[in-house]
Amino acid sequence: MTGSPTTIFLATSAGLFRYQGGTIALLGAEQEPITALAPLPGGRVAAATRGGSLLRAEPDGSVTRLPPAPGDEPLLSLVCVARAGRGVLLLASTAGGRLLESADLGETFHRAAAPALARPAPLRLVGVPGRPRSALLVAESGGGWLASELPGPFEPWFGALEAPILQLVAHPVEIELWLARTASGVVRSTDGARSFRPVSGWPADLRPRRLHFGGGPTPRAFALAHPRRDPPDPSDPSPLWQSSDGGLSFHPILSRVIDPPRDPSGELTSLATHRDFRDRNAELVLLATDRGELLEWSGADRPAALLAGDFPPIESILAVPSRSNVDPSTSGVFLLP
Repeated sequence: MTGSPTTIFLATSAGLFRYQGGTIALLGAEQEPITALAPLPGGRVAAATRGGSLLRAEPDGSVTRLPPAPGDEPLLSLVCVARAGRGVLLLASTAGGRLLESADLGETFHRAAAPALARPAPLRLVGVPGRPRSALLVAESGGGWLASELPGPFEPWFGALEAPILQLVAHPVEIELWLARTASGVVRSTDGARSFRPVSGWPADLRPRRLHFGGGPTPRAFALAHPRRDPPDPSDPSPLWQSSDGGLSFHPILSRVIDPPRDPSGELTSLATHRDFRDRNAELVLLATDRGELLEWSGADRPAALLAGDFPPIESILAVPSRSNVDPSTSGVFLLP
């Protein structure tokens, strides 16, 4: 990735790291677990710590540790949206079912009105691609709510399912297509996340760990699964599955492609995608492990390349184009049905 315009931020069990052009940097002195990552305008990144604090990383690598958010519980998700009128709003959800908002990029948080839950349960926020003033809120106890114009109320969007949704991702082009994972499987929506059906063919004995949609004109969907009990043989399926039909079906990648013959004892924990700086039409897949490794796969039969192996166990990845100046208010129009 030498010369790559992508900056990779890694949420680990011992702090926030940045990887760029072969260089690894610990951002800030705090070496506590990172529970959430989110891009901010101007190429900045927000990271929540397990202790409830927020770190704000600048494009030059400097980090500001912001005061803890109200309450004493971890922030599970962060989403930056455009405010009606001007500016942006940083939303945060917690493990105890609270919703927080900040109009100054995390300098101060205030409690926001959240849907009433029958019992406290983790809440997770999801941004709506192309609809900059909207966000979905999903409760681990079941149900989802949409705020179509923030700041504004969250209205009921979908009811409790047979299995609660743990992660929800939107197709970046097809406005009605969403994928979600539950504790035991992958479900799919073709009506803008109002209803879901199980993805046919997903193995009943395979628990999904992470979902992701790539970019480009025909985005692929990826699913990362918890590994089976026995370490894989090189000819076995790996925990990485991909779909070229919008999540209708998933197909596994061989273990020998993703995990070259070295230590097979680790687990893949997260993934992201970014564009190849040498070929803007090519998409590269970033994979992280609990061994603290960062891998890059071209999507072909060539084995994934080891970019770095000196991180603490990695929980999640965020790939941000360098020199990015993303402003949510400049996004296009995205209409849920």
